[in-house]
This record gives sequence, C-alpha cells and structure tokens, in this order.
Amino acid sequence: MGERSLVAARLRVHADVRKAFAEKTGVGHYVANVVENLCRHVEIRAVHGKGVGFHLRTLVTFWLDRNAVYFSPESLVAPTVLGRRAVLVIHDLTPVLIPHRHTRRNRLFHLLLLKIATRRAGGIIVPTARVRDDLVRYQPAVSQKVRVIHEGNRMEIPPSPDRIRSQSVLYVGTIEPRKNVPALIRAFVSVPLGEMWTLDIVGRMGWVSADEDAEFRSLISGDNRIVYHGYLSDADLSERLNSASIFCYLSESEGFGLPVVEAMSSGLPCVISDDPALLEVADGHALVVRRGPKIVEETTAALTALMEDSALRTELGIRGIRRGSAFSWSSHARQVAEVLEEVGSATGGDSSRFGNKVQMVPRRRSLGSLRWSHSSSRR
Repeated sequence: MGERSLVAARLRVHADVRKAFAEKTGVGHYVANVVENLCRHVEIRAVHGKGVGFHLRTLVTFWLDRNAVYFSPESLVAPTVLGRRAVLVIHDLTPVLIPHRHTRRNRLFHLLLLKIATRRAGGIIVPTARVRDDLVRYQPAVSQKVRVIHEGNRMEIPPSPDRIRSQSVLYVGTIEPRKNVPALIRAFVSVPLGEMWTLDIVGRMGWVSADEDAEFRSLISGDNRIVYHGYLSDADLSERLNSASIFCYLSESEGFGLPVVEAMSSGLPCVISDDPALLEVADGHALVVRRGPKIVEETTAALTALMEDSALRTELGIRGIRRGSAFSWSSHARQVAEVLEEVGSATGGDSSRFGNKVQMVPRRRSLGSLRWSHSSSRR
C-alpha cells in the first residue's frame, strides 16, 4: 500500500460545505471542487446548515469525535472555537486591507475573529504567496503554519483550436466595488473598434451601495453591445468561455483569481489588473494594466490591441492554455490532505478504523458530479 493510501485511511475530516449549495461564486466553487477531490485521500463528514444552530450542533458533534480534524474553507467561527484541531482556508484579506470595499458586517466579523482564528487554528491554507505575505504582515505569529496551495481549474480540457469565437469581451465575477466593472465598461465603450464587438458581463450582483448599483445600471442601459447575463450555470458559463474572444478582469484586489485561470484554460487572451495575486496566477501570460487613475485609459489600449491583432489573441490564448494546465483540483486536494494529516498527527488523531469514504448521513444531496450525503444541522 502506497504512502498516499496510508494517509487516506487514517484521517476523518469534518468539512463545512455550506457554500457549495447556493449560487456558487468563488468560494462556493472552491468548496465543491476541493471536497470532491479530498474524498480520494480522507474520509469526509460533510456538514451544512444555517444560523447559530448550525455552529452549535456542528461543534458539539465534532468535539464528540475526538479522532477528527475540522476543515473550514471560509468560516472563522469553527477555528476560533476548535483551535489546533481545525484547518482554516484564508482566500484573501480584503475585508481588512480594503475595508471600504466590504459591508459593515463583513468588516466587523473579520475585525473580531480573524486574528483569533488564525492564531488558534492548527493549520492555515492560502491560495497565493500574495495572501501569505498579507496574512503574515497582519498576524506575524502565524507564519510557520501558513501553506500556499494554488487552487484548481475546472476547465482542464482545452477547447478545440477550430472553435469559432464571437467578437466578444467577457467578464466573469460578482458585481461588487473592488471588481472595477464600471472601469471595464468605460474602457470598452472607448475602444475605436467597439462597434463591432460586444461586452458580456456574467455574475450575480453582490454588495453595492445604491449609488453604485445605479451607476452600473446606467452604464449598461441603452447600449445593445453590453449584455448583463447575471448568474449563469456551469454549463452556460463554459459555453461563454469557449465562445468569447477576450477576457478582462480588472479587480482591485484578489486572493487568487479563479476566473482568470478558467479563462486562460479556455484559450482566452486575458487583460488583467496589476494586482499581485493576479500577476502570480497569470505569470506573464496576460496583458497587464495598472490600477489607479489611468486604468480606463490603459484598458482601452489593451482591448484595442487585442481586437486589432488576431495573431496576438491566438498567441496569448495558446500561452494561457499552457499556464492554465498548471492548476489542478486533484493536486490542490492532495496538498490539502497533507496539511490535514499533519494537523491530525500533531493533535493525536487516529481514525484508521474508518477507512477512506464519505460519511453518509442522513439525506442525499448532489454537489456537482459528487453525490453524497451530509450531516445536517436542519433536522
């Protein structure tokens, strides 16, 4: 039996999967993909529910299972309470780095719990070196237990090179202030060749003020070249990624940039901001514009260059596919399992009698292609 099988057979993990069952944005896609792939390495007891009752019942159930490790893909509550038996994923530090771009509730939540949760957790996983550096500056004491593990990629099969693409610029992501969607729209309408192209905006409305919502609605109204699709299913999103010609993502601050990885993997030439996480992910395989007062001007120039030059689009598309192949959910899950095992070993956990499977209790739900049952707080 190989080393990987020995690791998988030893550990039971309680995993918070709540984000996987709503309209999935970045964290939801992360949870769905990492848990599905973790099942190859550890036994998963998936937990979900709502409200304070979820936390109380979940924490009590976990404490009764003394051989387990808790995997928290976002929530700060469980690591704060469970301490060194919990592994916490920090996707970004934007609530504390750019608090004006978040709701008051989110700012307060992170202000109260982030330092406590990261100090008490047995292990911390971050998606990029940028997030690690941000976290260590914010909480220097945790530096030795932070591990950088790049996230995965759902678009692992590249599109056919013969696929016909429309003259379309695509944005995928939540509509919220730090994503700079108004700047993208203003840049698009300023492109001299823009009359022959469309701008497709995909993503649900997130937190925006009344003024920001009005600005967005005003920018997309009255111009039939700009189409706001709202939230799309995975199948519809895949179709958009495989039919557009350019991808543009001007986020002010990111932890990873999953839409960029998936766009590159789909053969789309990308225009990105100079946010450090996006630069790390793209690794020189995208056109870069600077955040700040000239972002509209520079984005207009980048879009113009790509619209005018099909050879440049093809070159960046090929390079993007090559770069996208470096990201794998199976590799990510394997490394996450290693962190979980390290925490389990350090806390004395040993669940060898349980085997490598998903705990089936008590009602069946579907999480993408993975079908399993959950421990639910709603009974």
